[in-house]
Amino acid sequence: MRTIDEIWGPPHAIIARMTESAAPIETIAGHPVYFIDQDEALASAAQGWREQAVLGIDTEFERSHTFFARPGLIQICDGSAAWLVDPIACGDLTPLCELLSAPAPLKIIHSGSEDFELLASLCGVTLKGLFDTQIASGLVGLRAAISYRDLVETVCGVTLEKGETRSNWLKRPLTDRQLHYAALDVIYLLDVHAWLVEKLGASGRAPWADEDTLRLAETAAAGADTERMYREFKLAWKLPPADRAALRALIDWRERHAADRDVPRRRVLDDDQLLELARNRPADNAAIGSLLGLKARKRDDVAPGVVAAVEAAASAPAPAAPPRPLDQGARKQIKAMKQIVEAAAERLAIEPTILASRRDLVALLNDGALPERLTGWRRAVVGQELEATLA
Repeated sequence: MRTIDEIWGPPHAIIARMTESAAPIETIAGHPVYFIDQDEALASAAQGWREQAVLGIDTEFERSHTFFARPGLIQICDGSAAWLVDPIACGDLTPLCELLSAPAPLKIIHSGSEDFELLASLCGVTLKGLFDTQIASGLVGLRAAISYRDLVETVCGVTLEKGETRSNWLKRPLTDRQLHYAALDVIYLLDVHAWLVEKLGASGRAPWADEDTLRLAETAAAGADTERMYREFKLAWKLPPADRAALRALIDWRERHAADRDVPRRRVLDDDQLLELARNRPADNAAIGSLLGLKARKRDDVAPGVVAAVEAAASAPAPAAPPRPLDQGARKQIKAMKQIVEAAAERLAIEPTILASRRDLVALLNDGALPERLTGWRRAVVGQELEATLA
């Protein structure tokens, strides 16, 4: 499990908002809201959460200047009350992590990809027992990317407040408006879940929602797919074999380096710079600095890794070339496959992108086999017909 110090760096002073553990900070729609900033209160609350059948969960975080998301708040609701857990003030998150890694209770999250990634990284566990309300919404005929605010308005007839979406969730103390906004993000989750479960049951699509949520959680826990980055790297298809090998190695190195420094990839080197390095394959610090116009400090930070990656690539087999841009014939095939997807989606009364995105269709055309997303329940619904068009 990654500690807060590992996420934030060296220990630092924390200004925590202190409240009496037994006193709610407010009540929203009949739900008392409690703020937890002490380990003892978290352990006590987690014991009660484990006894529930269903919990609503959300997170607030910041990652615009870091590689890993920095947690600012974790919200939990059991349908009767809501808790706002301060992961900065709480030093021991073990009770929460044990809850997240258990199959029960069922954890309800809306549009959970970033939440899954944050919680898996924070706790160092595989999340289990998940239900994504955005995924389920698409499968019952609502918009594929419906927002939580719009979903609550559709299901509960309640219009949630805006205003704190871009708030600084790392600054302490948190404001009353921030805490109120954060509590609203989970208070209606269980009502939404109950409505969606009824709709999924009537349509027989509950297994579809479970499959897609599991895939989303596994993808988030696995982290970035550097092979996919390589295949989709702009202009990489034009490179000769030696340059492709260098680019593939440099993409892997940048990912590790950004994670080690906890900075965004672009702060290490941007894509244009990686492409220049792959094309020229410089062999020493001076050549790297000259090629990219780097200042000495930046050059000395990246040069050892760049040189090692280029040297390793020189003796490695070149990866296959990424797919070329689609020609006119390929675009016609994509159009034909898109029509198959649209017809199937119309029969199911769902959006076509839920069945297959353009990226899925391009991958099918390039690889000659169904991509992972078009296996499972999608294979019978539309995948087999798509395969037949290629045959």
